[in-house]
Amino acid sequence: MANWYNRDKFDINSVKELLPVKGQLIEMHLQKMPVSDADLALIAQFKELRTLNLSFTEITGATLGELAKLPHLQSLSLSGTPVKPEQLAALKSAPALQKIFLWNTGFTADAFPKAQQLFTQAKLINGFSDAGLEPLKLNQPEMLNTAAIFKDDMQLVLRHRLKGVQIRYTTDGSAPDSTSSPIFKDSLLLTSNTVVRAIACKPGWYSSDPVQYSFSKSTYLPDSITLYSQPDGQYTGNGAKTLMDAEKGDFNYANGKWLGYVSKPMDAIAVFKEPVSLKSISFSTFRHIDAYIFPPEGIEVWGGTDKQNMRLLKKLPVPR
Repeated sequence: MANWYNRDKFDINSVKELLPVKGQLIEMHLQKMPVSDADLALIAQFKELRTLNLSFTEITGATLGELAKLPHLQSLSLSGTPVKPEQLAALKSAPALQKIFLWNTGFTADAFPKAQQLFTQAKLINGFSDAGLEPLKLNQPEMLNTAAIFKDDMQLVLRHRLKGVQIRYTTDGSAPDSTSSPIFKDSLLLTSNTVVRAIACKPGWYSSDPVQYSFSKSTYLPDSITLYSQPDGQYTGNGAKTLMDAEKGDFNYANGKWLGYVSKPMDAIAVFKEPVSLKSISFSTFRHIDAYIFPPEGIEVWGGTDKQNMRLLKKLPVPR
């Protein structure tokens, strides 16, 4: 069995590298990877495949006939792709095919019975049919961007995998609702620190729970940062680099993106070789009481020409 993860790092050559063991590979799971129509000729060389998952890949269905060459293929997942009935017909000669998963594809409701007639041995599975009789709760919108910190501006992209879903959002701190909040279109331009709250909505469904994303504009990058007190335990991150790598910590407090202190205050100095004119500074703190993670008692910002000539600029209490 072969599984692929991390779409951003995927390279089709990683599939090609498995050709020496093609006689032993019976399952291939490529869902959500950027697999294209041209790649199916390569996949068709794995003659022992029984299960192939191509859901939510970038195939269009134009070269599906390549997969008919797989003599033992029993289960094929094409959900989340724009495959159409006329393209699926190229698979009717596949000798061992038993199941084809076609949820959220280019099929209309009346196309399934006609397509099923072409496949006497294989069952076409189209998943849940939304008749509005049993309202379900939508899952939350997904963010496609991977960075939460940007320099000049960024285009935020949100999506939902279910067809016909509207994404409603706010940027003023209020809770989004399904009727009056703005509808998220293709993208949203962010030019300053912004908190986006969003929900997924669709007639006949319960709206999703709200999801919140925070984005920070970073105008200046220090030439260096020095930690004068070292973090404790497992929360050492990547040392001082953690504070200037343009990556924010998230709710996974064990992901190596947080610095944690127990018995001593954090003391760090950021050095700019040339003077900069700052208007605001943002800090990220985390609280998870069940994991014994608490925010600091307060934050002090000092500034000066060097370490020996510093003065207190601002002292901030942190809400507990």
